[in-house]
Amino acid sequence: MSPDEFDHPELRDPEWARVDRRAVRQARGLRLRDTLTGAARRARRPRPHAKAWTAAVVACLLAAGGIFFIAGEREPEPPGTHADAPGHEVDPARPFEKTPAQGWDEGAAGIVVPEATAVGDFSAGEVADAYREVSAVLVASRIDRAVLEDGDLDGLLSLLSTATAEWAEEQLSAPVWPIELATRIDPSVSLSPVEPRTKGTLTAEPGEQPGELRVLANYTVAYAFAGPEDGEVETPLDIVSALRVDEEYAVRTGQTWYPEDRGVSYGDGESFTYSMACAPIVEKGWLAPQYVEAAPLGMPDPTRPPEYFDPANPLPESDNCRAEGAGE
Repeated sequence: MSPDEFDHPELRDPEWARVDRRAVRQARGLRLRDTLTGAARRARRPRPHAKAWTAAVVACLLAAGGIFFIAGEREPEPPGTHADAPGHEVDPARPFEKTPAQGWDEGAAGIVVPEATAVGDFSAGEVADAYREVSAVLVASRIDRAVLEDGDLDGLLSLLSTATAEWAEEQLSAPVWPIELATRIDPSVSLSPVEPRTKGTLTAEPGEQPGELRVLANYTVAYAFAGPEDGEVETPLDIVSALRVDEEYAVRTGQTWYPEDRGVSYGDGESFTYSMACAPIVEKGWLAPQYVEAAPLGMPDPTRPPEYFDPANPLPESDNCRAEGAGE
């Protein structure tokens, strides 16, 4: 049997392994581009007089100016386009710089609540109340550090209808934390003191039954983590993870509902995590930054980070952990 060319003692050296991990991470961060190159062919023609030569020069200058104009008019890349590639200086005090969440609002302020108008049988005032109630649930489930870091559910459960609170408490006590309902940070890592950033919208529409208002929440939360103890951070996304959520809430009021069903309830929902460690999210439902794991082998991802962060885009079919079979 011929020796394995990839099983050489030098390739098992720890320094080589560190370099290899960096190479893999860099390969995943490179954007594939189609580059069009070609050689311009010049036809030798006689110059009948100086005027023709001048016209040619003017034509070349105009063409060059046109090329420059087109290049100058090209739209700049969105912030964070290359946030998954090494070579960026990462400031722990400003962890969202050079990421797609750069410039987003703190806390839940980035989730736009529209001006309330009457919806179905609900008055504008009642719709405004529903927006406030759902916004409070979003803050408690995605921003409040009592839930994120300690798993303290009291504040969140108090905002839900009695029946939903009982159901949610049971779900959130399962061996695998349901990140679709609330975010929990892996206890082995620490969040940055910098507040999470958000982007998204709320909309309201009539529910299926009288006295029911549906509030649709479409948003992204970007979480910043404290860096590793050795301080080695290679890309901005090493310490920033994103959670995309499409969630439906039902706000029920009136005598047609039993008392335990009145209030805010969870409806259908989907979530998607990006730029995170796979084992914690798959095995425990906990969110952790990707630096805690070695970058998996694979082809570079042609989809850029801003596309994953943008809540206006459809949710991807699977995250980059389950797509790679992590946890199997």
